[in-house]
Amino acid sequence: MGIRENIVQGTVEPDEYYLFKPALRQNRRAIFQSKTGQKETTLVYSAAGKLEYIPTSAALRQQPVLDPAEIRQLAEWAMAIEKHYGSPMDIEWAKDGNSGILYVLQARPETVHTCTELNTHTTWRLSSKSKVLAQGEAVGNRIASGQARLLRSPLEADALQPGDIIVTANTTPDWDPLLKKAGGIVTNSGGRTSHAAIVARETGVPAIVGTGNATPR
Repeated sequence: MGIRENIVQGTVEPDEYYLFKPALRQNRRAIFQSKTGQKETTLVYSAAGKLEYIPTSAALRQQPVLDPAEIRQLAEWAMAIEKHYGSPMDIEWAKDGNSGILYVLQARPETVHTCTELNTHTTWRLSSKSKVLAQGEAVGNRIASGQARLLRSPLEADALQPGDIIVTANTTPDWDPLLKKAGGIVTNSGGRTSHAAIVARETGVPAIVGTGNATPR
């Protein structure tokens, strides 16, 4: 809802929808999982023409951003774009707040695939478990362990050691040098399209986003 910066910065929990491609190709029901996020704040233009964060109303927080027909439309466009370019694509879209019309803004190859070694498949298994301290949306298929390093901003970079697990509220591009040094990423807010999740996929670093309580309030 509102301007996309909230989602990219991971300051809100967005809606998520999962579809099954073979069912979509066969024109069958393809949505097999959906989640309505908290969408705590909305970034809008104020009457003075400046960007302003406002609390999202309770009604809008509970309301899905897209209806099933719109989800299917975006999925069909995504598959057409992938077919055209011949590779998995990272696609940005937007919905006009007045007309309700959907638009594709840009598409680029998913950079995560540049880190993949051809003809190599690695499986990770957890050999033991301990007390669960936080839960969220998992990004990646790796397992990592290391010293948890609570950081409030990139200015605390001197405290981070190679392989440490960064634990923070959310990240922005200012965090990139630290994230590439980390053994894992844990954030309070954000979803699979947040900055932390995107960097995690691109670098192959495992992450958990949207925990809600990984850091003290």
